[in-house]
Amino acid sequence: MIGLDHILVQHANSMGVADYPAGASFGPRHCTNYEFVWIVSGDVEWIADDERYAMPAGSVCLCRPGETDSFIWDPGKRTRHGFIHFEIEDKNHVLGNPRDWPRIIQCGEEQFLIRLLNHVIYTAQADDRISQTLAVQGLKHALLCFIYERAQGVSVETGIEEHPIISKSMDYVRNQWQLHGMHSPAVEEIAAAIDVSRGHLVRIFKQELGVSPAQCLRNIRLDHAAMILARSDISVQDIAEECGFENQFHFSRAFKQQYKVSPKQYRIDIKAGTYQPKLIRAKQRRLSQNLLT
Repeated sequence: MIGLDHILVQHANSMGVADYPAGASFGPRHCTNYEFVWIVSGDVEWIADDERYAMPAGSVCLCRPGETDSFIWDPGKRTRHGFIHFEIEDKNHVLGNPRDWPRIIQCGEEQFLIRLLNHVIYTAQADDRISQTLAVQGLKHALLCFIYERAQGVSVETGIEEHPIISKSMDYVRNQWQLHGMHSPAVEEIAAAIDVSRGHLVRIFKQELGVSPAQCLRNIRLDHAAMILARSDISVQDIAEECGFENQFHFSRAFKQQYKVSPKQYRIDIKAGTYQPKLIRAKQRRLSQNLLT
């Protein structure tokens, strides 16, 4: 019997799902806490303390504090991965020596562990007490599954109900982004594409998400840019282009308005241990993850 009450696990408010263009990399970096990283798509190489590990889609690894690591994202196609930073307090050594834990787990077809980790992200983005408790307990469950290599099981529901007009809007935007890059369509264009008036579209977005369609898409693009800054070595110029900004100047100005620091300073702060703030509402962050799938 494992004494779960003697194990404290707390997420560090740095988590999400990130996408990178072919050939990108992240690191080397010095890890200051634990981190789950799981691969959704792409073939990745993880280098931890000079040991190399192959991470195809469906892999989950556990980065440990004190080690130096790097990720080489798929050189031939876009890579998508999730991550959660967290702390562990195990005074009674219930979990054993971390050196003896697995480095990587390959999830089976059910991908229970990955579904559970996605569920942690989903619940952690809400501010209410119940959701935060669910996130912490889910993360503890995921850690035990990983350590004892129990990655199979029943699926965890991680979906979110969206207003049908928002769903149709995002379907249109996703298609446009896939065809033309992350350049936000005009609100009038989106409204015409899904056969509603501009005013009705704006009202639904403000009612459901608290912002206009234009602001929502801008937030998603900036949130995506912040994720790339934090978890890759891609240049600011390339990130500006990747996220649909006219040039580096316009991107840097928009980024600083949102994050209160320049993209360069943000990357420096992240590497120094300043974690990514929750800048956009939970619904918009989840919408962002669905839109960029």
